[in-house]
Amino acid sequence: MWFDLLLLSAWAAGVFLGPLLTALPPYPRGAWWLWPALRLAWMVGGGVAAGAATARMAGGEAPAMLGAGLGLGAVGLVLSVAPALALARGPQTLTGRLRAADTHSRLQPALGQRVSHTEVELLTAEGPVRLRFRGIQGDRARRALESLRGAPAVQVRTLPALRAFLDARAT
Repeated sequence: MWFDLLLLSAWAAGVFLGPLLTALPPYPRGAWWLWPALRLAWMVGGGVAAGAATARMAGGEAPAMLGAGLGLGAVGLVLSVAPALALARGPQTLTGRLRAADTHSRLQPALGQRVSHTEVELLTAEGPVRLRFRGIQGDRARRALESLRGAPAVQVRTLPALRAFLDARAT
């Protein structure tokens, strides 16, 4: 019984903390897939385990546990569409000239504090591309791009589905 409550609580915590798992930590250069994969595993695997635990606590038989597990696993997958897309598509690498980088902060009424927003415009061979990052990802993008402001060409790697900044370097 207590283990079932623990499984249910861990999955419920993941529903609220999952976005932080892909927004806060820095992405390692060779392992960009790590944080999206962990978030996806937490939500889908945790949903299956929480569904089975819920059915078991209700006194359900094996088919009920399977149905509840698959149901909450599907809910976990729906809540993890962005990391699933990030894993499926991989990082986006853009090469071009840094045209503009603007950082400003906005008041987020729900949080009651200011959050930084960074907008970057690159002139690529296909035309201008605008990238938007916010919060810690925006701060990382701003710091990395400030040092590259005078470079003739810049290569920027992002995970567009998560609006995550991976890295930038002069080419």
